[in-house]
Amino acid sequence: MSRADHLIERSIAEGLPPAEEQELRALLRADADARARYDRLRRLGRVAAGSPADEATDAELERLGAAVRARLAAERAGARAPAPQPRWRFGWGRVWPAVAVAGAACLALMLWPRSVQQGTEVRRGLPAGPPLCEVEAYAVEGGADGAASAPAPRRLQSGDRIKITDYLQFRYQSADPEVRYLYLFGLDQRMTPLDYYPRPDAAESITIEPGDLSSLGRSIRLEKRHQPGPLKVVGLCSRVPLKRDAVYRAVATVRAAAWSIQAIDHVPVDGVAQTTVLSLEVVP
Repeated sequence: MSRADHLIERSIAEGLPPAEEQELRALLRADADARARYDRLRRLGRVAAGSPADEATDAELERLGAAVRARLAAERAGARAPAPQPRWRFGWGRVWPAVAVAGAACLALMLWPRSVQQGTEVRRGLPAGPPLCEVEAYAVEGGADGAASAPAPRRLQSGDRIKITDYLQFRYQSADPEVRYLYLFGLDQRMTPLDYYPRPDAAESITIEPGDLSSLGRSIRLEKRHQPGPLKVVGLCSRVPLKRDAVYRAVATVRAAAWSIQAIDHVPVDGVAQTTVLSLEVVP
């Protein structure tokens, strides 16, 4: 069993101390296959614990609450809080849920294929082969009357700044004929999704066409819903439409885990074939 699989199994069954939790996160960021196995095992663990696959179990919420309380205590004390030591007391009533989850995790590890493609979240910069889907963002300077002005759009790269008076435009390219859907949104420090595509009156991903680079059409006026500060543009490409409710639940999970906007490199939505994330800074 690899180090990643060992940490994944322990994380699902009993939780990890802070140092090993950080190690696991680093391994998952570097290995898309391990990330897919982790997501699948977490869903199986939730089902084994009697919860829906997309909802946190009581044990997960308890561990999350303990981590948040430890972080707050460490900040108040001006130092990192020590890792809580588990207190074991034998009893089948306490042991059986962990045994059930661990059993499901071990079974899935044996059955789950090592080269995961469909349903795997792949992020730019990871060694996962050619991208299935690319999303490009462009800045268009806003005119004095609030309308987009004539100068050619400027392609944005991670780390670029964009004025709050500017407009965002998007282009996409899908290299896989089965990747036909795109959900595109922004996240700022409020950690509330700012929907770009689909529009606010729609409920699921838009349809995209494979082939050459294509424009998504309308411009997004930043002044309308955005604020100065960090902005993550997140594109979720998929083979099936993603529901808005599922995306919002995933963002709520990230928000509840107290992730900073700078740490966002993916959003855990089931069914995603590829994720692209662009880090921008909105300035006055």
